[in-house]
Amino acid sequence: MNKKHVQPGLSAAFGRFNTAGRYPGYTAFLARHGLRAEMIVTEEDFASLPPMTKEDLLVAWPLGEQLEQQDASEPSMVVASSGSSGQPIYMLRGAGSFQTGIEVFDRLFRNVYGTTSRSTLVIVCFAFGTWVGGTYVLLALLALRARGHRITVIPPGVDLASARDALVRLGPLFEQVVIAGYPPHVREVLDQTPAEALCQDIRLLIGGEPTSEDVRDHMLGRLGHPVAPELVTAVYGASELAFVGNETRLTITVRRAARDDARLAAVVFDNGRPASGWSGVAGDEDLVQPTLVEYDPTVCFIEADEDGYLLFTVEATVPLVRYRVYDQGAVFDSDEFAAVLRAAARPDLAAQVNPDAGYLVMYGRTDVAAIFGGANIFPGQIQPALDDPVFADHVTGKFVASIVGGRLQIRVELGDGVTADDQLAVRLARAVSDKLIRTCSEYRVLRERGSVNTEPVIVLDPHGSPAFPSTPKQRRVDPDSET
Repeated sequence: MNKKHVQPGLSAAFGRFNTAGRYPGYTAFLARHGLRAEMIVTEEDFASLPPMTKEDLLVAWPLGEQLEQQDASEPSMVVASSGSSGQPIYMLRGAGSFQTGIEVFDRLFRNVYGTTSRSTLVIVCFAFGTWVGGTYVLLALLALRARGHRITVIPPGVDLASARDALVRLGPLFEQVVIAGYPPHVREVLDQTPAEALCQDIRLLIGGEPTSEDVRDHMLGRLGHPVAPELVTAVYGASELAFVGNETRLTITVRRAARDDARLAAVVFDNGRPASGWSGVAGDEDLVQPTLVEYDPTVCFIEADEDGYLLFTVEATVPLVRYRVYDQGAVFDSDEFAAVLRAAARPDLAAQVNPDAGYLVMYGRTDVAAIFGGANIFPGQIQPALDDPVFADHVTGKFVASIVGGRLQIRVELGDGVTADDQLAVRLARAVSDKLIRTCSEYRVLRERGSVNTEPVIVLDPHGSPAFPSTPKQRRVDPDSET
C-alpha cells in the first residue's frame, strides 16, 4: 500500500539535502556511513540516506557550532524541548525554523477557522518559558496578522486560571474564540469554566499528544455541540520539527467513522501498523486511535521506513534530513489516500481528498514505556481506560505509570472537587488491566503465566497535586521508577 516515500515534495526535500551538504557536521555524518553528498542524485539515492536521530543531531551540530555558523542577519533564539521522553535539549531557532509552523497555521486558520473574515481571540495555553511549543504558536499567530487574519492573541500559557478569565471576560468581544493548548490543559479549562461562558462560539486547537475520540466527545459536550466534531482540531509536530500537519473535516470524519467501520479502520490505519508493541486494531476501542492529519509535502517531506518509523525532511536552523523522532506511522499521497478510501467502499470520503496534500497516520512513540516483567507498557495502552466516559466526571485523564515494588503503579489525577474512593480505584484498575490484556501481548502472557502480580495498583491523587504539575507536557512514565 505505502511507497518508500511520497513523490510530491521530493524536489523540495532534495533542496534541503543540498543545503545540508554544505554543513561540515552533516558531511561528517554522511562520511561515517560511507557516503558523500554528491553521491545522492536520484529518488532511490535519497531513500538510501541514513536517518538522523536526536543523538546524531547533537553530535553533528553542537550548539556552540550552530551559534558560530548562524547568519548574523537572522533572528536568533534558543529554546528547549519538553523533555517528555528524557532530558530536555536546547535548540537554536531562527526565522527559517518558524516558517514551517507559520505555513501550517495559515492553512489551518484560513480554511478551518475562517479568521480572515471573523474577529478571533486566540487563547494560547501551550507552555512558554524556554519550551518551544508556546513560542512556536505565538510567533506563528503574530505572523498571520500580516497575512490578513483578524487574530488577537492572549498568551496565559499554563496559567489556566488566567485562561479561564480571558475566556469569560474577553471572549464576548470577538466573533469567535480559539483555545489552543496541550489536550489535558484545554480540557481542564473547559471543565472549570462556567457553563454560560461556554455558550460562545469556541473552537479548540490541541496538540502535544494523541487524543482519543472519547476526549473529543467530552470536550464537545462541554461546548454544547456534541455533533460538531470539527470544533476540536488536532495538530501534529515535534519539538525539533515545529508543527507539520493538522486535522481537517475529512480526517476527523475518517477517524470517527473508523470507530464503527472495521473495513475503513483496517485499510487506513492497520495495513502499515508495526507489529511490535501493539496487538489490537485501530478500530478497536481498546486503543487510542492513531492520529490522522493532512500536511503539505512541499513544506515537510515525510516518509515511513521499513520499521514503520516516520522520517522528516524539513526546513530548520540546522538541516533535518530524514530525521527520526521515534514516532511510528504511515504516509499516503493524495492518490493513495483516495484509493484506500474507495477500497473501504467510501467514495464519498475519497471525493473530499485534497489533491495537493499528503496524509499522515501516527500510531505512537516507541521511546516512552514502562517496562514491567519484560513487557513494554506504552501510555497509549493505558490512556483509553481513563478516557472512558464512565470516568469522565471523576478523573482528568492525567496519569503517571511507574514500577514500584515489582508492581505496575499508576498515579491518576482526580477531577476538581472529587475525593478519593476505594471503589473508584478498583474500577480503574480493572479497566486498565482489561485494556492491557487486549492490547499488549507481552502483558497478556505475564498474566496467563501468573509469574508476577499483574493487577495494576491505582493511586488516586487530588486535583492539582505535586504529581501533576502545570508543566509543558505531562510525563506519563516515571523515568526514576524501577523501570
